[in-house]
Amino acid sequence: MPTNRLILVSKSGFTRGALKRVALENGRVSAIQPNLVMVDNEPVVRNFSMDEVAYDVTGCRIFIRNPDGTKASAIGAPNIDTRQDGTFVAKLSDLVNELVDFEPVKLAIINDARNHPERDSIRGFSCGGPIAELECYVSHVPTSSFWHIEEIVIWGDFSFSQREIDMPLTDLDGRIFGSAEIEVGGHPVAIVGITDAESQTTTVSWHSPRAPIFSASAQPALFPEIERLLRLPTSVEAPVVDAWLAAQEPGQTALKGQGPPPGVDEQD
Repeated sequence: MPTNRLILVSKSGFTRGALKRVALENGRVSAIQPNLVMVDNEPVVRNFSMDEVAYDVTGCRIFIRNPDGTKASAIGAPNIDTRQDGTFVAKLSDLVNELVDFEPVKLAIINDARNHPERDSIRGFSCGGPIAELECYVSHVPTSSFWHIEEIVIWGDFSFSQREIDMPLTDLDGRIFGSAEIEVGGHPVAIVGITDAESQTTTVSWHSPRAPIFSASAQPALFPEIERLLRLPTSVEAPVVDAWLAAQEPGQTALKGQGPPPGVDEQD
């Protein structure tokens, strides 16, 4: 694409020789050096809080209906096959991961943690509810029959932390912005905040040259029906550590200590 102006930016500034060459370009080239915004000989620093959330599924229990109509439950083995219309779809672990990673469920867990009165003490999470509409079945090898999964309860490890990010303000040819370099998940991340003077709003963006950490998975959903099923609003009782919400609605979540919810054993 043709350009009519070139803007060069250097944090450390430019040599005299470089500036002379810029001057010969008759305004087509600009050389700009960012400068810290100073007040009373002190740099002006803005800061904001960044939430860091990590959770990992460690187990689940499936509530199934037998071919004879009776109901039962069992701890779900991650490598057990799931079927729809008699056709293999994926492992049970894939179903669990898609349920937990579904955006409304994920946001509900994160928001519950953010508003939790003891969020720094949270060490586990639970979520679950009816999924009969997915028409997922698991095979019972000894009888060669299929069990319809009507409900599921999922639990796992959870951690929440919050850190303050300091962003010194910089003047770049009359444009004021804040910036910082941090590490997230072992990846370097550059953060930039730009404030709109008229609306008094600040937009924060980030970039990591080696990070797919902020990118959504491009893998197609194995259970696309989840999007239709889990559109009900999520809610949590006044969250208390070790509380478990009897998941009567899809997408409900509870934050708690380590291990499965009370009343749900990890082993049969």
